[in-house]
Amino acid sequence: MNDEEEALLSMRLSRISSADIDTLISKGRSYGDSWKKRGGVGAFMMLARKWDRIETIVKKDGYDIFKTCGLNTEDIMDDLADLRRYLMLVESHVLETAADQLAANEDPLSANAFRRMAYEASKMESRNMGLFESNKLPAENSIADEFAAQSDTEYRASMRDGER
Repeated sequence: MNDEEEALLSMRLSRISSADIDTLISKGRSYGDSWKKRGGVGAFMMLARKWDRIETIVKKDGYDIFKTCGLNTEDIMDDLADLRRYLMLVESHVLETAADQLAANEDPLSANAFRRMAYEASKMESRNMGLFESNKLPAENSIADEFAAQSDTEYRASMRDGER
């Protein structure tokens, strides 16, 4: 992939990601956390239903998703977007839950380190896609930066105090 192709891909993915974030925030205001109401099994089944629907649609075209998208753009694209957004919700929940579990096991150092790692990974992805430090979500960015700085300070203090 050359530089121009990378730039075009980055722009397309940035637009998709930005639209997904907007949609998730909007739907979150309307529906709350209803997607995880029935726990992990329910969340998995939500993903499976979307996949099953996509599979049913593409099956008639010999599983050629590109052909299906060319013929039936609206239905398949809606389902692909829904599945992608559900996957984002699940991944976000799993990352936060892992940090909470570390903290509950009285391992705040590991919990903060895990949160920091997850934050840095998402920050790096967002920067690569041109989303981080955008004018869209300044409050979230500053809160995340503040948390990361606090975690670093706590980590350094614990290392000075001999904690591990």
